Amino acid sequence: MRVESDQADVAAALQRMAATIRAEGGLVADDFTVRVRDRQLSCAIADQPGEAGRLLVSYPTSLQVPMSVLAWADNPNAMELADPSAPAPRGRLGRPQRSLLEDWLEIINAVDRVAHVRASVPEHAIADPAVRHHLADAGYPALREPNTDEAVRQTVIAWHSSGAGTAPDGSQRWRLIPLKHLVNHHPDGADQVPVPGRTAVATSATSDAVETFENYGDLDALQLLTFFGYVDRSAPLVHSVPVEVESPAVGRVVVRWRAPRNPRAAEARDVPEIAPLDGEVGGLAIRHLTIRPDNRARVAAYLSMACQSIGGLEAPRARREGEGILDSILAANEAYYQGLDRLLAASADPFLPLVEVSLLQQQRLREMWGC
Repeated sequence: MRVESDQADVAAALQRMAATIRAEGGLVADDFTVRVRDRQLSCAIADQPGEAGRLLVSYPTSLQVPMSVLAWADNPNAMELADPSAPAPRGRLGRPQRSLLEDWLEIINAVDRVAHVRASVPEHAIADPAVRHHLADAGYPALREPNTDEAVRQTVIAWHSSGAGTAPDGSQRWRLIPLKHLVNHHPDGADQVPVPGRTAVATSATSDAVETFENYGDLDALQLLTFFGYVDRSAPLVHSVPVEVESPAVGRVVVRWRAPRNPRAAEARDVPEIAPLDGEVGGLAIRHLTIRPDNRARVAAYLSMACQSIGGLEAPRARREGEGILDSILAANEAYYQGLDRLLAASADPFLPLVEVSLLQQQRLREMWGC
């Protein structure tokens, strides 16, 4: 593994991580390159792009560190264990896991990851209550709650971990995934699970000497900013925010949530879940609605079929109604983002990445489906 960094402590910790993984039967390719620039971490392949699917990192999942067993010190500026001499209950972490955890802590504190998360993620960066509640209405309920140091710590952990189920208190059982957490998102990136049963990173069509990526799923610009704290200017889709519109033929139509985050088969990406609205005669509930450049006709067809089966409309009228519902949903989405623009303009301390994302989302809605 190659490391390009002007921070010697970070480079040394990364090399120790690779040595631990190799010592435990794992693989870290010689041309797997980690870069530290402006306190940001990324990875690439050092030489010419290789074939898709070539393994760069691979190790048994037993090396993943169970983060839910750790107790954290009350430090708002760094990730520190409450008792560094005993990072977990006896027997819960093996020696290799302890080594990987200690190296990870050294790396993220050296690059001020806590400060970066606090400054870049809307949940932590935005103080204006009106803006926070408006974002909560878009499907991000955490923004209804005040920000806390513990919430920042959990975001840092989530960025570097894989989900491993839910604890009894509803929290996520995160598991640290060393080196794999360096891979960023791209819609054409590699499969996140290239080797079943192992933690692994593989090359994709986007892998080169600049960076290699994984596909985190169907994420739009608002999700990427909210979950990962960065502005993606090329995300090729927009998810409808939760909106409610009125249809003259079938009554209320409610879009409840965004599409699932996990990657889905291409044939399933454009299939919204449509069902009768609970407790009402007529009306439609749409579980998610994804806007892409080429899928409006397909989504309109699904809505038309729902208007026929649920609303009892004949085919020609059902087709017109399906198109009309989409136009109303687009208008409601545009109104949501225009409302966000007004709140940001009135805010004493507007969060500028969100200003850009709001404009991007409106532009894409118009370009992809027209509104």
